[in-house]
Amino acid sequence: MEEIKEKIEKSLFHVLRPGRYWGNEINAVYKDADKVDVSFVLAFPDLYEIGMSHIGFSILYHILNREEWISCERVYSPWTDMEEELLKKSIPLFSLESKKPVKDFDVLGITLQYELQYTNVLNILSLAGIPVLSEDRNGNHPVVIAGGPCALNPEPMADFIDVFVLGDGEEVAVELVQKVRDGKKNKSSRETILSAIAEIKGVYVPSVHKTKVDLKITSRILDRLHEEYYPEKLIVPLIEVTHDRFSLEVMRGCTRGCRFCAAGMGYRPVRERDPDEAFSHARKVIENTGYEEISLLSLSTSDYSGLPKLLTLLTGGFRTNPVSVAFPSLRPETFTDEMAKIAADVRKTSLTLAPEAGTQRLRDVINKNNSEEDLLNAVDIGFKNGFKRVKLYFMIGLPTETDDDIVGICRLVGRVAQKVRQYGRTDVNVSISPFSPKPHTPFQWEAQDSIETLNRKIALLRKSMPSRGITLKWRDPRVSFLETVLGQGDRNFGRVIMRAWEKGSRFDSWSEKFNSNFRLWQDAFEEEGIDPDKYAEARNTEDPLPWDHIDIGVTKDFLKKERERSFAVETTDDCRISGCNFCGLMAHPVCRNMEPRENFVVWNSPDLNFHRRVKKLKQDLVIKKVRLKYSKDEEARFTSHLDTMRLFVRALRRGNIRVAHSKGFHSHPKISPGPPLALGFTSSAEYIDLEIEENIPAKLQYVLNNYLPAGIKVLDMKPVSHKVESLNSAIELAVYRVVFSDSADYNKIQKNINDFLQKNSFIVTRDKKGKRVELDIRLFVKDIFLKDNVITLYLKAGNRGSARLNEVLSPVFKDSNFDFMESDIKRTGLFIEVNGKRVTPMEVV
Repeated sequence: MEEIKEKIEKSLFHVLRPGRYWGNEINAVYKDADKVDVSFVLAFPDLYEIGMSHIGFSILYHILNREEWISCERVYSPWTDMEEELLKKSIPLFSLESKKPVKDFDVLGITLQYELQYTNVLNILSLAGIPVLSEDRNGNHPVVIAGGPCALNPEPMADFIDVFVLGDGEEVAVELVQKVRDGKKNKSSRETILSAIAEIKGVYVPSVHKTKVDLKITSRILDRLHEEYYPEKLIVPLIEVTHDRFSLEVMRGCTRGCRFCAAGMGYRPVRERDPDEAFSHARKVIENTGYEEISLLSLSTSDYSGLPKLLTLLTGGFRTNPVSVAFPSLRPETFTDEMAKIAADVRKTSLTLAPEAGTQRLRDVINKNNSEEDLLNAVDIGFKNGFKRVKLYFMIGLPTETDDDIVGICRLVGRVAQKVRQYGRTDVNVSISPFSPKPHTPFQWEAQDSIETLNRKIALLRKSMPSRGITLKWRDPRVSFLETVLGQGDRNFGRVIMRAWEKGSRFDSWSEKFNSNFRLWQDAFEEEGIDPDKYAEARNTEDPLPWDHIDIGVTKDFLKKERERSFAVETTDDCRISGCNFCGLMAHPVCRNMEPRENFVVWNSPDLNFHRRVKKLKQDLVIKKVRLKYSKDEEARFTSHLDTMRLFVRALRRGNIRVAHSKGFHSHPKISPGPPLALGFTSSAEYIDLEIEENIPAKLQYVLNNYLPAGIKVLDMKPVSHKVESLNSAIELAVYRVVFSDSADYNKIQKNINDFLQKNSFIVTRDKKGKRVELDIRLFVKDIFLKDNVITLYLKAGNRGSARLNEVLSPVFKDSNFDFMESDIKRTGLFIEVNGKRVTPMEVV
């Protein structure tokens, strides 16, 4: 294991964003492998930054790890540079927490969030050393399970997955692991364990269930959202991730009935959290993480009946360090002035709304159930309360769509732009996505427009769209086409997916990869003799579907009825207002006990201005500045400069110490670091200035060391009692120590040092804003010493320019048979020149 860890660490010097693979996060769980019965590794088939933003992943991690007899760790898809390192150095894919090879776990759980992640699933299996095909695995391999929205049509991935979990996974997860535990104790065969797992409700095991006639697997649906399932100690990543905030799930499911929406059908019925319990959970998470923003998560947050009370609690419940509240999913007709006041406090200034269609006729076809006036009113409310721009999401290629509907998008956007200009703004962003028919929806039988037709409609949009102040973006129709055929595929698609992966397809959802990958998919379909166009064609409603054996609770008869109503341009009201629509879930406890409401959110004039009042009061506070000296050891060596600053702010928030913020809408913490330390280097002398809205607490150093991640430690602190130059301006000299191995050619290194120091100039080229520029780094190198296997470098530092350490070490280690990037490099000092004397930053305050 230690040999693997050493290989991993050396590899990380050669990849982009090594923090993706390093672990060491705050609140991660570490267990002794010898003290658990079953080891489980959760895999997200995309980059760390994407997976760390997924709430379902964190819920399962918490549920599994709260059982003493289970250890749960994590792994994410390595980017192509890390994949190359794994293959080159023969490193098996490993978990973040213990660096244990994935193949050595008892269970590998993979989330299937998106069809274009399928090849990444195969890549995870291959890099882990696990046979890609389920039929090739034996008792020495982990049980490979998969869940998530794409599992509701499991057939395209059935060749690769041992077990599919359908629906809500909170209860199933432990039940499934219990079967594995029993099998291990009884020394059962792999086949016996899979047969036992197949008995669990909500589980589909292709190798077992394929022999059964009239198969029907019913997905699991929680009776309610159990508070104990939500983690209070959420993992805080040490690098910035896609959604770097706390997502508070307030409601699961949606009964609006949009006819294109798989989530709206697949996650029924609506289950809401009690606002008091949700707030209590949010407080604990903020205390344990230091997050600055809470995002209220659901399919339609403005439909959450507890929203007024929860917002009242959130805006008044964080007195020391207020949090911002964001709404990622809003419906125009339920967006209120009160919600806008809260949302405008978020540093993001965009109001995001999804009309989906440009005409009322087409909105009725898809059962969107809101009007043009609803949209304009929402924009009016948002900009009246300080929003600066609006993002609008539309779909093209919807059933019954005509060119007039396409032009209708442009007319509607024009009216929104006219409304926005009343507030002196001209910023309207329009995003277009092609319609993709999804399983288990009323539109599952419909055709998808051809790529050529979608491109023609995009051209019509570009021609008809008003140009002033409007930015139009669209999704590549080829991406939507591949998404559709994979989502509508059957068991035969396994061959195609495997062929595309073997050809090199990875990260298909990433635009920089897709252009070349699409050709690989086309070749894969052709070589396997499968016509993908047939899977994007309309289907007869009486023909069998590849996912007919999966019962999500919503009946096929209901979906057919909704399809008929769509073509009759008839809308269906939300059952929480109009009463039961008989979708098939009438027997569920939530539906049995539901009483129709007159409307959704009813506001009782809650005190929503508390957050802003706190900010106003703070203007009168006395600000105190403190200078800190801290170290960065091996555990934190792959945490970047900016990420380190973020960790300091969150540590202070966790310790209830108020950091001063700049004024203005985009306020930021007043924190001033010294010269940045390059990734992969350690340091015994880093410095940072903090401004605090209170007298400097005596416990400050203790608080920070208690809440900063392992590897970062505050060594000293001093109040700044007089005006001093900023660290970045004052610091002029940086000292580094480089320790290299005996394998290097010592004499060659000494000669290279002498040659470098004798030069009057040494020109290097850098990329700067897309341009190649030349720089003489010799101006910034004061001296270099070599003694034994240690090099000491004295480099000029600060905002007046500097040499990058790798630029100096490259000529020093040239032809020495040693890769200096894998050496032990430490910054041992930062200094200021005062009256010709070299002093530390702590000595001038």
